[in-house]
Amino acid sequence: MSSPRAIEGFDQSWAFLVAIDRYRNSVPELRTPVADATKLAGILQRHHGFKADVVANEEATLDKLRKALTDLCTRVGKDDRVLFYFAGHGIALDSDEGPRGFLLPQDAARDSSARYLPMVELNEALSALPCRHMLIILDCCFAGAFRWSSTRDLALSPENLHRERYAWYVQDAAWQAIASSAHDQKALDVAVGEALGERGQTVGHSPFAKALMEGLAGAADRLRPDGTGDGVITATELFLHLEEELAPPLGSGRPRQTPILWPLPKHDKGQFVFLVPGKELDLPPAPPLNPDANPWRGLKPYESTHADLFFGRRKARERLVEQVMKDPLVVVTGASGIGKSSLVQAGLLPHLPASIHSIVVRPGPAPFASLAAALQANSPGAPNADYLRAEPSALADWVTKQNSAGREILLIIDQAEELITMNRDEKVIPQYLALVDNALNANQRLRIVVTVRSEFEPQFAQSALKSRWLSSRYLVPQMTQDELRRVIERPAAVKVMQFESADLVDTLVNEVVQMPGALPLLSFALSEMYASYLRRPANDRTLTREHYDSLEGGVTGSLRVRANQVVDGVDKQHGETARRVLERLVSVDAGAFARRRVRRRELQAADPEENARVVEVLRRLDEARLIVTDQVEEEPYLELAHDALILGWDRLLGWVRRDAVLIAARRRLTLDAEQWSAS
Repeated sequence: MSSPRAIEGFDQSWAFLVAIDRYRNSVPELRTPVADATKLAGILQRHHGFKADVVANEEATLDKLRKALTDLCTRVGKDDRVLFYFAGHGIALDSDEGPRGFLLPQDAARDSSARYLPMVELNEALSALPCRHMLIILDCCFAGAFRWSSTRDLALSPENLHRERYAWYVQDAAWQAIASSAHDQKALDVAVGEALGERGQTVGHSPFAKALMEGLAGAADRLRPDGTGDGVITATELFLHLEEELAPPLGSGRPRQTPILWPLPKHDKGQFVFLVPGKELDLPPAPPLNPDANPWRGLKPYESTHADLFFGRRKARERLVEQVMKDPLVVVTGASGIGKSSLVQAGLLPHLPASIHSIVVRPGPAPFASLAAALQANSPGAPNADYLRAEPSALADWVTKQNSAGREILLIIDQAEELITMNRDEKVIPQYLALVDNALNANQRLRIVVTVRSEFEPQFAQSALKSRWLSSRYLVPQMTQDELRRVIERPAAVKVMQFESADLVDTLVNEVVQMPGALPLLSFALSEMYASYLRRPANDRTLTREHYDSLEGGVTGSLRVRANQVVDGVDKQHGETARRVLERLVSVDAGAFARRRVRRRELQAADPEENARVVEVLRRLDEARLIVTDQVEEEPYLELAHDALILGWDRLLGWVRRDAVLIAARRRLTLDAEQWSAS
């Protein structure tokens, strides 16, 4: 038999178990609570190092329970952990605030709530304990009514638990509760003959208690991708084990019993943990933190390779997947910065069936060349740019060949507004969209997803796609506060990092929650906080208020501050060059501002000195991650990293607006002169 496994960092582990199966006053008796609690107490003592007290039947009257809870407060210290377990009858009564939960003491009267123990009172008594870790486990009917606190997302355990995260689990406050059933469900007792494992046979424990004991014996230690466990059972893993074990088999007809897990008001970033009996801990160190390990993408969109860092869009992703699987054309639209490209590439693509072959293309300044390059990269012999432009059926014919070879195609036209903002040839848009429309009309196994900024939709809604456009729209919603918290906290958790407090996370959320299109600003600010951490790395892998304060302008101002630093950090001549370069990277169409992708040679100056200044300015912009470069047909192009750099940088916006006014004024003067000459 393995010796008890004490967890370092705690002075004492207490278990207080209440079990009632013999009731007074005509309350129906139960069969398993005392047996469940007695065996569970033994497991906690022998294998997990708890001091366990079982209060059963006549010792569990209302007055005695209240006294026992009061006495417990004198025994528990601040560096202790406590497990509270109740097995018996529970009841939920309707109230104006929702279901009110009660535990039934041994002397409860069936027709009077005066002798019930309110779950709110139990909460207050346990919350008064000074311990760092608390786990409340309720195995009774309507146990979910104990969920008095506002809920937060279940923090799912990572695939790999590293020793640093384990240390956080132990050090930080962990106040969690597990209920055997929801607030509107009855818990199963062995008397119904539905125990776990051996279906239909009567064994000595309730289904919940049996699964709980098996979990604490090691079954709840979830396996890593390599098939091994780490030797740690967190409260989350214990809950997931209970959820799986209590799920009724298909077609069994057994009532559904849904356990729930939630954090209590005093919960922070910890986890109540158990160590697997007889198994050594196997916790690897966290991977190193360096510039390549940044949890956030800054101004860059998330792509399919970044799906493990893409959070906060589960509901939106599920809706989008459903629509893409149903409709041949889906138009993903919304304001700049709402996260359209990231949702499609990091949200949609990784969750599509493997049978669908996806191709992503941005139109850019040469839309047909970009499309030809994307097709040819996936299928040698695909049509070239000239053929795509000249032959309206070229894309349809190519898709048909792919279908005949067993390939179902999903074509993603990302940032389709570039057809407008980066092209001056008015024939490009109708030709390109006619190509798309013909392909949709000719093929049943073709899906097309278009992402486009909402202010550019009118130009598309009157195109060859006008009969499909309105019914195909998918409007990307604004993120809620909880979704923004996931954007902030979950990528950090993937890289085994944490924020020092919930207040710091709330500060970040509150800066952007009412700001449409603020996602790139938030991602940029978080990326800068990470860079600040790297400049003075600490061993705790924690982002702090100091890192936030280093942003110089908070979330909304950090991008503007960074851009101003680049321009202000050079002499006057370089500053003028920077202005000219940046203005070339902005497109103005019908009063809307957007990025413009330009050929590198367009910025080439005849004056050698000016050309040297252009090189230096581009170097500084690139180092500040304010521009991105790529290759189109082996020619280098560059553009601003995001439209947010235009809309969020008042200086650049002022330059562009001023020049737009000057250009318009010159055009009016020219027109007036021409009209005067003609007269």
